Amino acid sequence: MKHKGFTLIELLIVIAIMSVLLVGSIAALVSTNSSTTLERGQKELAAEISLARAYALQGKTQGGSTPCGYGVQFNNDQQQYTIFYNVFLDTTNGKNCDDQNRDQDYRKYLNSGSLPVETKVLPGQVKIHNSGDLVVYFAVPSGTVYYNIPGGGADGEGELLSSGNTESIGLTNDNGTTTVNVNISSTGLVTLGGN
Repeated sequence: MKHKGFTLIELLIVIAIMSVLLVGSIAALVSTNSSTTLERGQKELAAEISLARAYALQGKTQGGSTPCGYGVQFNNDQQQYTIFYNVFLDTTNGKNCDDQNRDQDYRKYLNSGSLPVETKVLPGQVKIHNSGDLVVYFAVPSGTVYYNIPGGGADGEGELLSSGNTESIGLTNDNGTTTVNVNISSTGLVTLGGN
């Protein structure tokens, strides 16, 4: 009498094949999750930069007065960034926000003149990845775009983003293998860029 069924070796081979497929599926799932989190962080950051620009264009008031500008401060290798506004600091000699915004020393995050709107945290383990800290600043009410790389000297202190140029904020995933960008054009257009 012949028994119908599987031998122990056949069962072990099937289990081994299924284990290999399961490990491969889990690795792909983890990779996809990391990529999805990076893309979500990229979209959230782009939306927040666009919001800061919209605040500048509409002259959104804070505490009953209109700020001179709105900006976003990014700290390299950090997960958080701050949306801020600059108050008018010099009320002498008939000066106004236009005068203050002409001075590159005011078109950035100021320890004594910038107030946070909110501080945000990127999702998962997504981090800002630039060569240094960066500030993007939008003047009220024109929305003129300025960028600032602290310690950047003449090439980075509250500089006007020249016509046709783009500034990029890099984001990296938790293991640093994938980088995407959020790009800001001289007109204030915010776009998403790949690695």
